[in-house]
Amino acid sequence: MAIDQQRFGQFVAALRKEKGWTQKQLAARIGVSDKAVSKWERALSLPDISLLEPLAAALGVTVAELLHGERLAAPLEPQQVEALVTGAVQLGQRGFHSDPLRRLRWLGVLAAGVLVLLAEWAAGAALSGRTFAQLFADPAAAPAVGMPLLAAGMGVLLCFLPDTLPAYYDQYEVDGLSYGPVRLHLPGVRFTNRNWPYVKRAGLRAMLALLVGLYPLELALRALLPSLPALAYPMVSLLALLGGLFGAMTAAAVRHADPPASAKAPVLYAVALVVALAAVLALGGTGGYGVWTGAVQQKLPGSWRAQYAFFEGTRSGSLWGQGDLELTVQTQSGTLAVTVTGAGGSILLEETTSADAAWRLDDPGPVTLTLQADGHSGGFSASYAGPG
Repeated sequence: MAIDQQRFGQFVAALRKEKGWTQKQLAARIGVSDKAVSKWERALSLPDISLLEPLAAALGVTVAELLHGERLAAPLEPQQVEALVTGAVQLGQRGFHSDPLRRLRWLGVLAAGVLVLLAEWAAGAALSGRTFAQLFADPAAAPAVGMPLLAAGMGVLLCFLPDTLPAYYDQYEVDGLSYGPVRLHLPGVRFTNRNWPYVKRAGLRAMLALLVGLYPLELALRALLPSLPALAYPMVSLLALLGGLFGAMTAAAVRHADPPASAKAPVLYAVALVVALAAVLALGGTGGYGVWTGAVQQKLPGSWRAQYAFFEGTRSGSLWGQGDLELTVQTQSGTLAVTVTGAGGSILLEETTSADAAWRLDDPGPVTLTLQADGHSGGFSASYAGPG
């Protein structure tokens, strides 16, 4: 037996008026907001199953009468009671629903986005004169490969989130979603069945845009800012990924909120994103964070290794360690000038190479490493042997 939402709302309104209560007074007696009571009476939503007993007690009827939508002259038959209980359980679960066809459509759209990404990778490989295998073998290409695929994965995860939420989301202030392995929380934002469809759609659109847009974004950054350290690219991509997802979803939640919500949360997200991006670019320009193009600052003695990098221009960094220093470069294109300066300013190594090369310095102590690259694509590694 399905619960007649219109009949339920009219019955609650009639009983409340018999008591001479306002919606706010009834709401205070059962611990909900007056907006929740208003939605019940206007047949816009139904209460959570946990509220049925206190609501019936406050209005002076039985739970069966409340669910039936009228006072009963005689007790219900067992079959009728069972049907009402089943309806009440369904009421508590009402709204927690996904549309399989909508999910399939979005999965198809994301699959088309992956095909576009493959075409972008092919174009990028062709423009750089490399094959697909060479493109993916270059560790410097990892951000361009990994971040769009991460956006695709997050988009697929969003596809499997419900399209509508349980009824209690419309009655209480809920700013998070717990669904299977997903834990979604947007500070300062309340989810309801009014704004949730827009929130989910905004997240999917953002992931689709980033899926096909992150690789061109990185190529544009490399062309416009050739001196930017290699680690700046994945940092910018990650900020775009997280900012795009949470920024788009927060803006949609605020725009379609009922009642209207403050725009403070999206503004704070935007400010935080801009500050983080500025910090990445500023620190990247000076090599001021841990891993940067071709060299890593390491203040602890012992082994040290730099990450692979794609770089052009000149970079310097200080290396601290004990024991012999092993230096290795792997080059795929261009030339690389390597200079190692000792603590007293003496030149310990000064070499230029356009091929893979390796050098060993006998216990040089702290040194300054300078890399000057011209069209270089490849990597650089270094390690101290350690004491003894």
